[in-house]
Amino acid sequence: MHRDSATIFIGRIRELGETLSQLLSLALGLTPSTNEFISTNLTTANLNYYPPCPEPEVAIAANPHFDTSTFTILLQDQVGGLQVFHEGAADWVDVPSLHGALVVNIGNMLQLLSNNKMKSAEHKVFANAIVPRQSVACFFMPPIDFSTMSTKMYGPIKELVSEKYPAVYREASLAALWGSLYPDLEGSLRNPVLARLRIAYDKEVV
Repeated sequence: MHRDSATIFIGRIRELGETLSQLLSLALGLTPSTNEFISTNLTTANLNYYPPCPEPEVAIAANPHFDTSTFTILLQDQVGGLQVFHEGAADWVDVPSLHGALVVNIGNMLQLLSNNKMKSAEHKVFANAIVPRQSVACFFMPPIDFSTMSTKMYGPIKELVSEKYPAVYREASLAALWGSLYPDLEGSLRNPVLARLRIAYDKEVV
């Protein structure tokens, strides 16, 4: 990606991230006046390159995982390969690769902040034997101070907690949220980080 093009792209993605933060906040019934509006920064942009794999049937380009982010904005080429786990169907479904389209993944942070009203998306990338795949993943998180990553706590937004809808999760530091992002295959926990933060943790699948 050319430097000038990359600079313009990142600037536009930041603007889009701010708009998405506002829309997600409004969808949750929050307003700026509550001081609980979802605040995010573009913290990381990953440029991913997946080379052709001679044996795609025995390889995975990216293992099934959950993002730590509040949300992730993904730009992918037209090769395809991204899949999301659909809980209703209990199966993996393809995410169509459309020219110029962006994919938005909800991450663990937003599932925590929203008190389980918005669900983190488990996803993976399968390999192909013919052409390489490229993508740009932009991760949005609350403003980060690395000196307080282990001490600053995040939990369900207080405006989303009530007697009818009690807090689902305990508070956790960003360091804790950056724990294992991969399914606990032996323990059958689809999202081990959030499962272990549940106030009534009983090894249920989340």
